[in-house]
Parts: sequence; C-alpha cells; structure tokens
Amino acid sequence: MDSTHPFWQTVLSFLPLIIIAAIVVAFLVYRKSKSRR
Repeated sequence: MDSTHPFWQTVLSFLPLIIIAAIVVAFLVYRKSKSRR
C-alpha cells in the first residue's frame, strides 16, 4: 500500500469531519428518542 496516495490523504483529512458528523447525528438521534417519551 502506498501511503503517499492522494486517496489516503483525503481520507485522513476528512476523518475528523466524519467523526464530528457521526457524533452530531448520534446526539440528535439520542435527543429525538429522549424527547419522544
């Protein structure tokens, strides 16, 4: 595997955004399910 491949650089640069988005989505789903009760 070539670590200098642009694809991996793009994945690494987008990784923080993906993690933040996953946390936000999980938080919204948790909030929605909590407010439903």
